[in-house]
Amino acid sequence: MIKAKWDARLKCIQRNTRANQEEYNKKRIAAARVRHRKKREALKRKVDATKNESKKFYKRIQEVTQEFKPSITVCRSEEGKILTENEDVQRRWKEYFESILTCNSDEIDSTTVYTAENEDIQPSYEEVTRNSMPKKTQGGRNRSNSGRILKKGGETLWRRIHHLVNLIWTQLKIPEVYTPYT
Repeated sequence: MIKAKWDARLKCIQRNTRANQEEYNKKRIAAARVRHRKKREALKRKVDATKNESKKFYKRIQEVTQEFKPSITVCRSEEGKILTENEDVQRRWKEYFESILTCNSDEIDSTTVYTAENEDIQPSYEEVTRNSMPKKTQGGRNRSNSGRILKKGGETLWRRIHHLVNLIWTQLKIPEVYTPYT
């Protein structure tokens, strides 16, 4: 079918008549239909091959439905020009990080940097309880014993865990009482 389309195209190019154009358009449309049908059949075969294996099935569906997303690496030079070549982009990033690492002491003094160390805020009770619970598994149940112990431990256990987390937070090390024997 595609060979016939190419032959009709060459004939249309060599002698551009209305009849040759109509014949080429008909063969072009027929070839497109064949191409679409074969593509659908190939997709159906791929999906049917992984139908019983759900993980592979959903991965295949994602591959089929996901659009092409090209990755472009560009950045701006110091003058504001757009750099597109890989070597130029890498050189610019190198210059940028060198300028950050070798800045003047005047700039450092005038710049205030906020980090977790600047604010000595300890984790709240709610943060500890919310983030310490083990995540549920696929069946909706927690299968670990630690999750069951935490759930049944009650308020006293959570208060002690919160106290321990705050100790670790302020001392920046685990207390010797809680370190395993070696």
